[in-house]
This record gives sequence, structure tokens and C-alpha cells, in this order.
Amino acid sequence: MILQAFLSFLLLIGVVTTELSFLASFPEPIRSFPLVLLFGVLIAHFVRPNVGCIWMIIGGILLDLMGTPGHLITFAYSSAGLTGVLLQKKVFTNRSFYAMMGLGLSMDLALHLANGAVLLIIDPSELQLRAPLIQVFLFAFVLALTFIVSRRLSRLLQSLFLIRTS
Repeated sequence: MILQAFLSFLLLIGVVTTELSFLASFPEPIRSFPLVLLFGVLIAHFVRPNVGCIWMIIGGILLDLMGTPGHLITFAYSSAGLTGVLLQKKVFTNRSFYAMMGLGLSMDLALHLANGAVLLIIDPSELQLRAPLIQVFLFAFVLALTFIVSRRLSRLLQSLFLIRTS
């Protein structure tokens, strides 16, 4: 259990570092892609919602510590994680494609709303009332692609490693 938590933390550090260094070198739609949110949605959907929420909170703390251009990212990611827990337990209870897409887009909306609320309090001049539509489509596309790839990979690994009894 401790080894699993340690490996998860190392993966989270790798995801945060990738988001802040590698993705930041691309042009704008890719530069602001929330990679921590993508992994948080996948963990909340495939593993457990509470684990996804913890991933989001720790990811927000790491993004703040590593110097994300923004204000109080921890609050935004925490609110997105809590939204994911509530929606996964009450609304999106099955593990379907549509449930994951609804969960992901809802968590993305919560992230943008919380970030906007923080900007409204701290510095209203930086507030943008709209999220670029291309970012939402990019997030939805990558989320859908990740779901399809993970399902196919899961089926392939099950067919290779599960012992069938006759």
C-alpha cells in the first residue's frame, strides 16, 4: 500500500512536471491543457472517486508549489475534485463512455468556474468570462481517446493474462 502510494505520487509529480514544462512549450490550445485534470477524471472514473479527488487536491498543491501561472490553483482543482466525487457517486454511477465524458466536462467546468471566482476576488482585470471553445473540445477529444485506448488495452491484457477454466 505504501509502495503504491509512493508510485502514485511519483506519477503525479511526472504529470505535473509534464504539464508545466513540456505542454507549456506548445501553442495556446495545447499549452493550457489540464493534464492533471485528465488523470484525475480517469482515476475518479476507473479507480474510485475519492482517490481521484485526492489526486486533484495534491495535484493542485504541486501546481501551486511549482509555479503555475495563475492564482490559487489548489482551490480550483480541489473544487473540481469534490465536484467529481459528488457526481460520480450520485449521477454518473455506471462506468460508461457517456458517464466519463459527463464527469470530465463537469469537472472541467468546475475547474474554470472556481478559477474564475478566485480571479474575480484577487485580480478582476485578469478575468476572462469565457473558456476558449477549442480547449473544451480538445479536452473532450483527448478524454474520449483515452477512454477508447484504455478499454482496448484492458481487453487485450485480460485476454493475454487471464487463465480460462473449462
